[in-house]
Amino acid sequence: MADVDDGPARVSVSLTGPILEVVRELARANGITEGDVTRRAIRLMKDITDDVAAGAVFRVQRPGEEQERIRFLGLLGG
Repeated sequence: MADVDDGPARVSVSLTGPILEVVRELARANGITEGDVTRRAIRLMKDITDDVAAGAVFRVQRPGEEQERIRFLGLLGG
């Protein structure tokens, strides 16, 4: 892996068929590149990991349903 600095670094990631299709679907639905989907997912995981480590609790409420807590298994404090 390249040293971390302010410039972009090329990273190679292998994705299985189902995950690759999800990435492509998200890119199409949001009008962004597959690389942008990957970068946003990494940023979101970092933000959620930091928030969970700080004691944050995430909840979701679907239409017509009660609120429920989201548990992020495998993350600090999740």
